[in-house]
Amino acid sequence: MKIYKIYALLISALLIENTSASLIGNGEIPDTSNDEFIALSLSNNVIYNDKPWMPVIVRKSYNAYDIDVQKKVRNNMDVHQFNAVTGLKGRLPLLISEDEFTSDDHSFETTRSLLETSEDYAVFNKKNVLKLNLDRLKIHLETSKVELKETGTNVEALFSRVWSLAAANPDFAQQLFLSICDNSETGGGCYPGHAGRLARLYVNFLRGQWLE
Repeated sequence: MKIYKIYALLISALLIENTSASLIGNGEIPDTSNDEFIALSLSNNVIYNDKPWMPVIVRKSYNAYDIDVQKKVRNNMDVHQFNAVTGLKGRLPLLISEDEFTSDDHSFETTRSLLETSEDYAVFNKKNVLKLNLDRLKIHLETSKVELKETGTNVEALFSRVWSLAAANPDFAQQLFLSICDNSETGGGCYPGHAGRLARLYVNFLRGQWLE
């Protein structure tokens, strides 16, 4: 079995366990703060086999990320703490510079349209919450494309990249929707919160592209 398949199966199992309650319309508010669990599972379970399966500089960055996740991330940690302890602000430029898999040229409105006309969106049962948070993100982007405080990244471009990864994987798409909803469901909605959730999904989703 290829390493990528191991990764995909791991993610699928984890997402089914943690998000299925939110997709069956049972009226309960799900626990949508599961990106930390994904990060923890990746750091503990991805098998490298000592092979150069990605550029060395990227592999070193992910190794450092794994160490940060293992030693510093806690399951009840909020997005702002996660951003800080995993060094997303310094890690994103490197990953983006080496990223040959995603597209960053879609505007927010184009990415949103692609998201909202997808099959994955059609079966998501919290569209109103998702719409509320996308509307809030749009307002942030109208003020500035770049979130400077915690990620230092162009969030419009990052949203485009994350969606290009999520669009090819239903589990990733559902996790993206849940993470966007998480902004309001945890009482947040600030720009660093939106940017940070997209950033950690990008880091986790992108890793698998080198594992094929």
